[in-house]
Amino acid sequence: YALYSKMSMGTFGTLMIKIAISLLCFCTACVYLKLFGNVIYMLTGVFMQLDGILASKAFYTCLIFAIMSPLMFFKDLSGLKKFTTIGVMGIVVAMVSIVLIFLYKSFNGMLPPFDNKYLWPNGTWLEILSILPASLDAYIFQQNTFPLYSQLKPRNTSTMKKAAFIGIFFAFIAYMLTG
Repeated sequence: YALYSKMSMGTFGTLMIKIAISLLCFCTACVYLKLFGNVIYMLTGVFMQLDGILASKAFYTCLIFAIMSPLMFFKDLSGLKKFTTIGVMGIVVAMVSIVLIFLYKSFNGMLPPFDNKYLWPNGTWLEILSILPASLDAYIFQQNTFPLYSQLKPRNTSTMKKAAFIGIFFAFIAYMLTG
């Protein structure tokens, strides 16, 4: 991005793009930390009785931060291979847990009866528009296109298309199951 922004907008454009991407990454990381902390808190509360410090959502957010902090110092993406596997397994475990909780609540009559109104937006236009940034966040991966492409072996358009398709397909499945 730095190269393209310098070519099209000069030094000022390069600086603005770097600031925008840094700010976007920082804010997205904060949102993800809070989200992951809340999900871990919820899943832990389902499977065990929480008390003391374990009953705090902030504890799980800080725990996720402490685990992920050392990963930001890797110079390239190849060092994240084993951690990516752990992350993908974490997503699979979270999705399976959410589906199991849904099935448990469904079989025990803890869910409200299904109504067709759940299929359509409900709320004021401002409330409906307020979820748009969260929906677009699903496609935040574009800024990672160049680093991902540079790590591919073999590095060509076909391999990139395959990687993008697999990533989008699994993200779609995750969003459909948990949405």
